[in-house]
Amino acid sequence: MRFPFIILLVFSSLSCFGQGFWLTTRDFPGGPKTAFTSVEDSVLFVGTSSGIWKSGNEGFSWTKNLSSSYIFSIHASSDGTLVAGGAGKIFFSKNKGASWDSVPVSTAYPIIKIIENKEHEYFFIASGFTNDQGFVGDGIFFNSGDLKIWVKRNTGLPTHLRSAEQLAIDKTGRLYVALPDENTSGSGGLYFSDNKGLNWQQSPLFVTNLGTIKVLNSFAISITPQDSVMVSVSGTAVNISTRLNLIKHINDVAKNAPWRPWSIRKAGNWWEDLNLNNIHFAKNGDWYSSVSNSISTGGSFYSTDKGLTWVRRTTGMGISRTDRYESNFHYESSTGKVFMVQLLDERVYYTNQSLLNPVTLSGTIKDDQGKPLGVAIAAKNMLIGSDAQGEFSVIVPRGWSGKITPELSSHMFEPESVSITDAQVSSGNINFIGKYIGTYFVSGYVTDVSGQPIAQIPIEGFPQNVFTNEFGYYVAEVPAGWTGLVTPVLNGFQFKPASIIVPKVKSNLIDQNFILRKTGVVYILGKVTDERGEPFSTATLSGFPQTTRIDTNGNFFGEVPVGWSGLIIPVAEGYKFKPDKIQVTNMSSDLLNQVLVASPLSVIPKYAISGLIKDQSGAPIENVSFTGLPTETKTITDGSYRAELPAGWSGVVTPVSENFVFSPAFITINNLSAPLTDQNFTAAVITGIDDEETPFRVYPNPSNDGIIHITQQIEAGLRITNSTGQIIWFGNSNAISNFQLPAPGIYMLTLVRQHKAHTLKVLFR
Repeated sequence: MRFPFIILLVFSSLSCFGQGFWLTTRDFPGGPKTAFTSVEDSVLFVGTSSGIWKSGNEGFSWTKNLSSSYIFSIHASSDGTLVAGGAGKIFFSKNKGASWDSVPVSTAYPIIKIIENKEHEYFFIASGFTNDQGFVGDGIFFNSGDLKIWVKRNTGLPTHLRSAEQLAIDKTGRLYVALPDENTSGSGGLYFSDNKGLNWQQSPLFVTNLGTIKVLNSFAISITPQDSVMVSVSGTAVNISTRLNLIKHINDVAKNAPWRPWSIRKAGNWWEDLNLNNIHFAKNGDWYSSVSNSISTGGSFYSTDKGLTWVRRTTGMGISRTDRYESNFHYESSTGKVFMVQLLDERVYYTNQSLLNPVTLSGTIKDDQGKPLGVAIAAKNMLIGSDAQGEFSVIVPRGWSGKITPELSSHMFEPESVSITDAQVSSGNINFIGKYIGTYFVSGYVTDVSGQPIAQIPIEGFPQNVFTNEFGYYVAEVPAGWTGLVTPVLNGFQFKPASIIVPKVKSNLIDQNFILRKTGVVYILGKVTDERGEPFSTATLSGFPQTTRIDTNGNFFGEVPVGWSGLIIPVAEGYKFKPDKIQVTNMSSDLLNQVLVASPLSVIPKYAISGLIKDQSGAPIENVSFTGLPTETKTITDGSYRAELPAGWSGVVTPVSENFVFSPAFITINNLSAPLTDQNFTAAVITGIDDEETPFRVYPNPSNDGIIHITQQIEAGLRITNSTGQIIWFGNSNAISNFQLPAPGIYMLTLVRQHKAHTLKVLFR
C-alpha cells in the first residue's frame, strides 16, 4: 500500500450520530485516526498524528493518553500491555495506558504492524514508500518481551526487498509476511517462518489456470477460524494484470498445492476481483473487512456466511481524508459489539449487527403538541437518534443495564431518562414527551394602504426593542409560552389593526401584519390596465389634490382629505378609458379596487379630394373658400384646391365667393372611400345683386322651434347653410316651402339665379 510518511491531517467534524449499519460514538477527538486497539472489555485506544487517545466508556468520551509523534500502529496484549509504533520508535505501556515509555529502534521507517505470539514475544515490520526510492523498509524486527531491545530477523528475505506491507501469525506460531515488489520480478509476495523469523521461506502464489502471481502489492493476511490463510494481492500472471484474494489451509502453505481464488465481487473476470483488507472474525460468525477504493467501489464489507458472499455496508460511514474509502481496523467487545476505525477518518464507528443475544429497546419521542421530535438519545455509552416519526430503536446485549436519555437543547423531557436493569427481553414502549423551553419568533410586515413597505416603525410590547427594516419587516424573539400586546407607533398616523394580541407562543408566529395610514385622510386605490389586462403605466391621473403616479405594475394610490370631492380623469395620448373618470363626492372612506381600462383610439384613414376653379375663359380663380369641409380650404394661385377627409365622410362641398357663382354650385360626397380628383368648378362673375326687393321671404325670423316657412317669387336654386358654411339643404326653390332647422344657431338661405345671388339670415333660438 503506497502511503507517504508525512501526512498533513486536517479534518472537519461531522454529525455525531446517524442511522444505518454503522453508527458513530458520541465523541471522536484527535483528528483523523491512524491505528486502533482495546484492552480489557471496551477500553478503546486510537492512534493519531499527535499521539494516543483513550476511552473507558466505549467511545462516549475520550482523553489524551499519550502525546507523541505520528502513531502508525497499536497492539494490545492479553496481559494489558500496549505497544505502539512510530517512525523509528516504539512506545509501550505495561499498565493498560496508565503510563508510557518509549525506546528508539534501528530503523527510520514507520512501524506499521505489531503482532505477538503466545510467549508474549513481539514482532513488527518497518516500511514505507517514497517517490524517489519506491518501496523502502528494514523488514521484520523481533523482541523477546522486554519491549526495549529489538533485532532484525530477515534471513531468507530478498536483500533488495525489505519493505513489508502485511504481518500475521497463526495458532501454531508460524509467521507470515507479505513483501511488495514494484518491478513484479517474482521476488515479492508471501513468505513464512516456522522459527520466529530466524529463517523465511517464500510460498509461491500459484493459481490453477492462471499460473504464479508476481506480486506488486499486498492488502491483507488473515487467518480464518477454520485455520486457513487468506492473502489479498495485486500483480501479474503471464503478463495479465491480476487482483485476487487467495486461500489455503495453514497445513498446505509449505506445500506446492495451488492457492484457491476466493471470489468477492462475483462479476467480471475472476482474476480481476476486489482486494479485501484484513478480516475481523466476529464471535457470532460474522466477518468484517474493507476494500480500499473509490467512493463508488470501496468501503466496509460484511459477510454472514463465513466469507462465501460479501455485501458492501457503507450506510452511516464517512470517507477517509484521502477522499475515498481506506482500510478498517476492528475491535469486538465481549458482548459482540463491533467497533471500527477507518484509516485517516476522524470518526469512531460501532455496530450492534453481531451482538450476542441482542435485545431491542425502542419507543417514541414527541413534543407536548404530539409532533415527532428528532432527538439525540444517549443509551449508556451509545448515541443514536430518533427518526422523522420520532421513533428510536437501540440494540443492546442481553443483561444490559444503563440509562436511555433524550438530549435536545431548549427542550425538557418527561421523564428525563429511563433506567434499564438487566435487560432480558425487548421493550417497545419507552416513550418521552419533550417540552420546548427555548425561544420562538414573532414576525410580520408594516405597509401603507398600497402595500409599500414602511421602514423604522417601532413595534412596542416585545421583550426587546423592535423596528421594521427597509422591507417593512420586523421580527422579535420571545420565550416559549410568551403572550403580550404589540402595537406599532408613529405620530400623525394610525394602524390597522391598532394592536395585536399575541397568545401563548407555541411555535413561530408569522404574518402579524399592520397597515399604516395618515390620520384624517382616505385613499383611492386602483389599477390601470390595457384591454388584455396587462399593466398600463403611461397614463396620468388628473384631479387629485397632489401628484399621483402609476407604478410599473399599473397600480395607483391617491391620498385625499376626509370629505373630499372631485373628478379623477385618466389621460394618455391616443387612448380612451373606460370608465373615463372617477367621480367622488364627500369621500368618507377608502375607495378601493378602481380599475381603469385603456383602449387605443381608432385610426381612420384619410383621402384627398382635389380640383380646379377657373372662369369661363379658363383663367384660374384664387382665394375661393369652400363651405362644408371640416377645415378651412381655399384655392391657390393656379386655381387648385386640396382637402384631406376621413374615410366614410359624407357632405356637400360648396365654393363661396362674393364675386362669382359656380357651376356646379356644389359637389355631394357620400361615404368617401378613395381619393377624388378633378372635382372642378367653373366660375361666372356675379353681374349684380337685386337689392330692391328680395325675391323670397322667410318667417318666422327668428324662430323659436326651428320651423321656418319659405315663399319665393321666382324659381331658382336655393341652398341653406349653417354658420360654418356646411350646406344642410340644396335644391330647386319650388321644392321647399317649410323646413326644420336642425339646431339653434344662425343659418344662411341663398337664392341663386342668372348670375345673381340673394341671401337672408335666419336665427333659430
